[in-house]
Amino acid sequence: MQEESKNKLIKKAFELGKNYETLYRGCSQCTLGALQDTFDKKQDPVFKASTGLSGGIGLMGSSACGSYSGGALFMSQLVGRDREHFTTGSSSQSGIFDMIKLLHQKFIAEYNTVLCHGVQNKIFGCSFDLHNKDERENFDEMGAHRDKCPYVVGKGAAWTAEIILDYPKIFKIEI
Repeated sequence: MQEESKNKLIKKAFELGKNYETLYRGCSQCTLGALQDTFDKKQDPVFKASTGLSGGIGLMGSSACGSYSGGALFMSQLVGRDREHFTTGSSSQSGIFDMIKLLHQKFIAEYNTVLCHGVQNKIFGCSFDLHNKDERENFDEMGAHRDKCPYVVGKGAAWTAEIILDYPKIFKIEI
């Protein structure tokens, strides 16, 4: 793949992720949706299943950043283990773990964490209980969906796209 084409897809993933988070919210679903749209690999059951992963899973903040989990979910959508190989294992399992490790490294390099509250601390200087109305309003007032989380989602989508494009044979992607 030409470098120019690769860069266009990475930029598309970033822009879609950023825009989806600004407009629709739900970091995991916005990351996944951006990647599904960038690579034209829409799967509604997977998209629906990503709903509860946002905000550190269920808006709890203490688990994985939604953009990180959305990227991992998309990579798994492409090459994860299917039901047919559930009891016997699958060679794709070890490959997907190696690819998710690359995404993990990008989040660590940028945010020093993959946890939602840790990312919040890095970009806001504090973390929020998104189940608390006052804290959620403060989160929004501080730019959560204006310029903070949209860039996290955009970066997560772009990093995932970059990994996929660096390893097209693993992900069985033809562009």
